Amino acid sequence: MWKKTKNRPIDELASKSYSFIKRKIVYMQTKEIALWKGLVIIFFAVGVMIASVAMVYFNIQGKTKAATGSAHLIWKANSESDLAGYKIYYSTRVRNNNCPPGGYDNVVDAKNVTSYDIVGLNEGVTYYFSITSYDKLGNESCFSNEVSKLIPVTPVNCTSFTYSSWSACVNNTQTRTVLSSSPSGCTGG
Repeated sequence: MWKKTKNRPIDELASKSYSFIKRKIVYMQTKEIALWKGLVIIFFAVGVMIASVAMVYFNIQGKTKAATGSAHLIWKANSESDLAGYKIYYSTRVRNNNCPPGGYDNVVDAKNVTSYDIVGLNEGVTYYFSITSYDKLGNESCFSNEVSKLIPVTPVNCTSFTYSSWSACVNNTQTRTVLSSSPSGCTGG
């Protein structure tokens, strides 16, 4: 039978092995525990144990680029030998759980790269991003950590103003009003 080597789940992973029918199977190095997060799926079939580890690590960083309405995402590569690519999920609302993939309004297949620019985002809106990896068979990992980015509003560069005439001088003070601006909506002047 299946035998636990320690009491806590992290201790089991740290031990680097499990026993099944008196056979020891090593499936994860201790150093990976601090660096990787994901899902471990174990299947039992006719007395044979097959351990399928779908691990994904994303220290995902979202940076707002200078380009209007875009975000630049960067993550560390997954070292799985059957990695086929990554999917970027994003939405304007928070997703509160890690698995299964879903719950975001948008998905982009980033292929097999470790950075990607999401463009066409609305200014003044906060977006939430998460990444999954998928293998050559199409199996998809759980979500990475979620990052959020407020897409800044691009300041309007006012080029000209039309003013009213100066008011009459009262107590050594005169005023005038901005009647229009180019582009419209500018303040100041």
